Amino acid sequence: MAFVTVVPVTVPATAVAAGERSSLAGRLWARLVANSSTLLTLGPVMVLVGAVQAVNAGDWPAYTNDDPGTYLARAWAVQTGRGAHHSLAPYTYWYDHVPFGWIQIVPITWLGQMFRDGSSANVATREIAVAYTLISALLVFVVARRFGCSVVWSAIATGLFGLSPLAVTYLRQMYIDTIGLPWLLAAFALALSPRRRLWAFAASGAAFAGACLTKETFILWLPALAWLVWLRADPKARRMYLFAWGAVAFVLLVLYPMYAVLKGELLPGKGHVSLIGAIEWQLSQRQSTGSVLTRDSKGYELVASWLEGAEWLWLACAAAIPFTLLRRETRVLLAALGVAVLYVLHPGYLPEMFVIGVVPFAALTVACAGDVVWKLSLFGRGWGQRIWRLGCCAGLVMAGAQFVPSWANADEVAMTSNESAQLFETENWLEHHVPRSATLLVDDNVWIQLVDDGYTPDKVVWFWQLDSDPDVERRYPLRWRDINYVVITDTMRVNVLTSASSIPSVVEAIGHSQLVASFGQGPDAFQIRRVGKALAKVPPVWFPMSEVTRSPKSSSGQGAPE
Repeated sequence: MAFVTVVPVTVPATAVAAGERSSLAGRLWARLVANSSTLLTLGPVMVLVGAVQAVNAGDWPAYTNDDPGTYLARAWAVQTGRGAHHSLAPYTYWYDHVPFGWIQIVPITWLGQMFRDGSSANVATREIAVAYTLISALLVFVVARRFGCSVVWSAIATGLFGLSPLAVTYLRQMYIDTIGLPWLLAAFALALSPRRRLWAFAASGAAFAGACLTKETFILWLPALAWLVWLRADPKARRMYLFAWGAVAFVLLVLYPMYAVLKGELLPGKGHVSLIGAIEWQLSQRQSTGSVLTRDSKGYELVASWLEGAEWLWLACAAAIPFTLLRRETRVLLAALGVAVLYVLHPGYLPEMFVIGVVPFAALTVACAGDVVWKLSLFGRGWGQRIWRLGCCAGLVMAGAQFVPSWANADEVAMTSNESAQLFETENWLEHHVPRSATLLVDDNVWIQLVDDGYTPDKVVWFWQLDSDPDVERRYPLRWRDINYVVITDTMRVNVLTSASSIPSVVEAIGHSQLVASFGQGPDAFQIRRVGKALAKVPPVWFPMSEVTRSPKSSSGQGAPE
């Protein structure tokens, strides 16, 4: 009988660890190889979108809307807590928007040391906006893939979203719509999760709550997303999936009114702001932009500017809608676009930046329809399908010849033009000529830059607050007589001319002032005016150009955020 002796062999722990690392590296390499076509297709598109969105973002478009400055000022208040009411705004926070939007900016500003290194706060807002835009562009690709589009058509959706001149104009500016858009797209991406896990639907509800808590108008996409959840949920457990999605969204959304309840500011009352009062103002008291079907209304002009900025995208979207109905899940896109159209047609107030939430769904509609058409087999398989796809390629080339040159020219303007010189020259003059102890009346874009430059926050007053904020009124009981300088930008000029009755102290301050510096030409020049009680009051039509005195450093001489 032969005896066999088994000698145990001990493998060193280091060898096991090395084997595990090798196996992990192998899996990562295999995944990279498997997705190489995706990376090679999407990578150049993302680089192009990033370049078009980021290059010259600080100089174009002009800072004609002070909403970005407002949100950055509020992020400053959350981050620093100096001179802030409830630490949610540098003045009284009155529930005009949910604070989650600007709270998201705080970690970025903290990591970037934006408020300490002396860099331009206005340019920093554009940098933050570009970062959010790139996240949204990537999520557009993910959503398109999960709708069943090929890699190529998904990349086309990303390009249509990020390269449209309309998107470049709006997405470069740090509106809270730009910040909330990734949340909305993530909600759709999670609802389209291939494995249809319960946690994915719950996460979709959380993402949708994040979108609505960033910008309230995103709740308009609730029907489309709920329909998508219903379509994607397992029929045997559909109620449970819908409950998980809705319950998570509801619990997070209710945190906002609960905050108002805890502050004793849910209902209107004497001596305090309220959530219900702010909602009433937004829904019924805010000045209407008029019907978009009336040629001389502001709503008509706004929609016309949207159409002019991306006419080919809208035309392609309209032509693509019938093809999206051929797939069960892409029918949701019709609901997403239909709700947006109904909102645009309503006769109330239409926010200028509402289009930010519509552009990605227009791009997805075009890409999904293109994928459907590409995969059709009207002439059978083999040569018939090849001929069909050759015809599709010819159609794409012809369509591209129509819109690519115009988009390229518009994007080139965005990447090379400078429309912000007046603002930067104005801020530079103030920094070098106006003492830090002076009290200035400014818009919010100038406010955040001056505070970033070291001016005392309580000495820099956002012009809307002088007649509406009790805290500001207590600090400046003499109103305009307590002001030393007024900085007139496009934002302030438009609001003074259209809403003078709402800001009488601002009108008085300008009326009792004299021009000390001007930047730019004509009636749109930015002006710095010194206020004096003894100065004779000038007529309402200010800014006679004979008063202009240029600084040696000069080379060119609404009440609530939306």
